[in-house]
Formats: sequence, C-alpha cells, structure tokens
Amino acid sequence: MSRSPGRCPACTGDLAPVQAGGEEALRCPGCGGLWLDPATLARLTAEAVEPGAALPEGVPPSRQWSPPKVRPDEVRYRRCPTCDDVMNRVNFARVSGVILDVCRSHGAFLDSGELERIRAFLAQGGGRRYQVARGIAEERERERARRERDRRHPAAPIGTDGLDGLDLMLLLLP
Repeated sequence: MSRSPGRCPACTGDLAPVQAGGEEALRCPGCGGLWLDPATLARLTAEAVEPGAALPEGVPPSRQWSPPKVRPDEVRYRRCPTCDDVMNRVNFARVSGVILDVCRSHGAFLDSGELERIRAFLAQGGGRRYQVARGIAEERERERARRERDRRHPAAPIGTDGLDGLDLMLLLLP
C-alpha cells in the first residue's frame, strides 16, 4: 500500500498507517474503520482461524460498539479513499452477514469490529458454509443457463434424433 493515506469512507477523518498482522493497512482513529488493499484482506482472512483466536499482531481491537448514525435499513454507499468512486456493498463470503464496502481496484473498508466478525465467522466454519452457498449459486446459474438455452433452441421431438420434417423428407427421397 505505497500511497499516501486518504480520507475515511465512513467519517471522512484522516486514515493513518498501521501494521495489521505484518501487513500495512490504514486505520481511522476517529471511527476505528480499517482500509485494506485486496491482497492484505485476502491474507488476513485466508489464514486458518481457531475459535477465540486473537487478532493478527498489530490489529487494534475495535472500539466499543455504538449504534449507527443512520437507520440500519438505510443503505449508504461510500467512496473509495483512493479513486473516489462509489464502492460496492458486498456480503463477505456471501453468507457471513458482514457487509464490506469494496472497491474492486483498490481494496475494502471494514467498519470497526468487522474484521473480528469475519474471523469469528471463519472460526465457526464459515468457509465451509461459503463453499456450499457458492456451489448452490453455481448450480442455479447452470440451471438458468440450461433453461435459457432450451428456450432459444427447443429440443427435437422424441424419435427424430434432431431431424426436422424437411430433413426426414430429404432422407426418404431417392
């Protein structure tokens, strides 16, 4: 992460460099949010996590939880501190319930406590649940594609081996 710190996507405070599990990250001293580049996020969430495992060295624990300033049902899209584009809201591993703000090019912003929630999810077998959910989603997509293909190109009537009436007539001609 060889760039100057930007503004926090959550509270617009200044992000400050920190070491997180031997990786460079940016933390907001105001709200406790954590900005991670894609490789750092992958490394911090890919390691085997034991139930009750401590956070990686250098990752400060979250601040005391406080109610969000917006209603929970109100969605806020945040801007990437690097490119200022609006980030996508992504459910980590599709089934964790931890919603991250993600810029595909530059990284992800984790609100205070979300890294701990991700690690708890992984420690409780979340990786396996993700694999199951991904398999179900892939199977649904294959089924959708098959239905679409069948809709566009209906199967030949049984017994004709894919030959239509004109093909059958041509076969019968001497």
